[in-house]
Amino acid sequence: MSFLKVMFVTSYGLPIDGFVSEKQESTYIKNIERIFRASKEYKQFVTMIRQEYDGEYCRVTNEHYMDVEVELHHYPLTLYEICLIATHTLLKQKQDILTTFDVANLVCKMHFDLKVGVVPIAKTIHEKVHNQDLLLPREWVIGNPWSLLEDQDFVIPEEFIIWKLKQAENFTLQQFEQLCKPILWPYVKQ
Repeated sequence: MSFLKVMFVTSYGLPIDGFVSEKQESTYIKNIERIFRASKEYKQFVTMIRQEYDGEYCRVTNEHYMDVEVELHHYPLTLYEICLIATHTLLKQKQDILTTFDVANLVCKMHFDLKVGVVPIAKTIHEKVHNQDLLLPREWVIGNPWSLLEDQDFVIPEEFIIWKLKQAENFTLQQFEQLCKPILWPYVKQ
């Protein structure tokens, strides 16, 4: 019972003027992530990516998801950053009450409209990317997260997010292959 209280405490509504503290905002965003990841819509999105965008294979190793665990990595923005953008976008629209479910709904729409980027990668590679040991080339990104930079309807609340988008936009497959050559990584797709 207390788990539900913690998980949904901020879901009842938030006044449109924002957050009292960064900690409150962070808790709110993490609740949205949790709701979205647990939704049937997210599972449908994963299925769509696997079936329609060759998402059954790791982009780095070319291994099939039946042989290794292939996960969708949100890239160049994390799901947290996507939820942050959705939250600030809805706050800008001056809704009377903002709930985590409203924001999760916009996050879902952003996914199905391919305004977020995802890259299918093996679980072990996923860990390297999260540790920032490996950059991914733009050509592997499914979706167009860069459209958020031009779309005036979306609010990008932090300069760091804009910087990440611009850095990833300029990183190519050719650069990736040059970086990986010295490692002599046998699995990198040629």
